[in-house]
Amino acid sequence: MFVAIGFVSCKKETTKQSEQNGVKTSNNKQQVDGVIVLGNQLPNPFTIENMSNAFDSIKANYPGMQSPVRITNKYIKINVQDELQLSILKQDSDVVYYPYPLDYEITTSGTYYRHEEGQCDSCVTAQFAAIKANQTLPSGIGSTLLANLYIPTQDELLPAMFQGDLYEDFQEALTAEAFRLVGLNIETNPGGSQLKTTRKSKWRPAGRIRVWDNIHNVYVGVEGVEVRARRWFETKRGLTNNNGDFSCDGEYKEDANYSIQWDRKHFSIRSKTYGQAVYDGPKQKGNWNLDLNTGSQMFYARIFRAAHQYYYLNIDGLTRPPTNDNIFDPQLKIAAYNQSNGDNGVAAPWKRFLGLNNFIKLYNPERRIDNTHGTTIHELAHATHWKICSPKSNYNGSDDI
Repeated sequence: MFVAIGFVSCKKETTKQSEQNGVKTSNNKQQVDGVIVLGNQLPNPFTIENMSNAFDSIKANYPGMQSPVRITNKYIKINVQDELQLSILKQDSDVVYYPYPLDYEITTSGTYYRHEEGQCDSCVTAQFAAIKANQTLPSGIGSTLLANLYIPTQDELLPAMFQGDLYEDFQEALTAEAFRLVGLNIETNPGGSQLKTTRKSKWRPAGRIRVWDNIHNVYVGVEGVEVRARRWFETKRGLTNNNGDFSCDGEYKEDANYSIQWDRKHFSIRSKTYGQAVYDGPKQKGNWNLDLNTGSQMFYARIFRAAHQYYYLNIDGLTRPPTNDNIFDPQLKIAAYNQSNGDNGVAAPWKRFLGLNNFIKLYNPERRIDNTHGTTIHELAHATHWKICSPKSNYNGSDDI
């Protein structure tokens, strides 16, 4: 099969162009083009044992109350065996997966992460998630239980135990005491105090994601990006609109870690050959406004705009590229190389077989935004031809229009 239909590829014509936009964004967190480096593992305040001890510490302030501590979530490591299993995971939009563990400090921000099992170029990095207690993984995908968790803000039964919204005071007190017991601090520690008449104010993660347009010399919104705001094992998410604005689906009282994975259900942008392209944003309260104007992250954003348009926006009835719907149609991989090359883009259809490799490779990130956009659309069109043509080799002779 590979001999008959596979070893054909497309080489986009080369256009030598570069940009010198001179724009500085001093308020953005600096990113390193390379691997994300983790620091120390932090003590986990949300374990069942620690939360039970925290309740024992403060229960005198809640006479007659029984401990609510139970398993609300499970912190797991997902032992992904190959790219096909990773594609299957991405079909479930209810679970938020991360390519790095959630209880470690991040000492160096990067563009991708490699877990110990994923150090080799052909290995797949394990995924980490805090799933609900009753959630299950797709058949055939194994996992390792790292910890059973009680997360007070995830306890749907807790509000019924209090009048009005006083349950929020209990959540705050219990969580703060749990942090204190493991030697961590949450700004102020209400644990062990009486019920308060005032509480910390909530805030909703929101902001704007834009990329530099070096034709019109303005920043333009990156539409369709899923922005994440994570605090320990909880994640709030929001999708950017056509202006790049987003607002997440929940609130926090403390600061949160913003981040982006440059993917959607149907396509994934990779940092070079392997490794999910990511942006590790700031840990803060308040809005996150990100303007990208150089390097790999600008390249990812420009590619994402084109792929999102072809997959999700109005394309006047044209056929969409292959979608991530079953094992024979896995998530389409786009490898982004922050380097110069004689080819702006290459499409190799045989590499899509069972999601084994990157269907598309893109180079020369400093070109004009329309050239990057056009090359991405061009290579995705080959994927579309591959999807609809029979025999598959006919895609190479499709009409230019």
